[in-house]
Amino acid sequence: MDQTFRRLEMKLKTKIDLPTEGTESDVIAIREPKEDVMKATKRFLEISNEKQILGLTISIKANTEQHEFLIGKNRASIKNVFGRTRGRSVFPNENDDKNSIAIIGRTGEIETAS
Repeated sequence: MDQTFRRLEMKLKTKIDLPTEGTESDVIAIREPKEDVMKATKRFLEISNEKQILGLTISIKANTEQHEFLIGKNRASIKNVFGRTRGRSVFPNENDDKNSIAIIGRTGEIETAS
């Protein structure tokens, strides 16, 4: 499961079932509790719209020791890069590939960040 969805599942205490790869289904099942299902549904729609608008997600490899440097003091380095590119980053959590950072943004602009 994509790291964004895993984080959402853990944060909202919901159970999220994505379609298996290779199937033509685009149905995502989100279960209990009701108010968290509504929040998760809203976030899924935001993510979907964002991906349609932004159009590009790339992954870069960086050792975990480098993450602090990439982020910068008070997040200054990352704010500077993504302020110019209008993109965003997703750093790995404890369940993800520790050396993979996702960068999401508009095609053409996001290549600058990588």
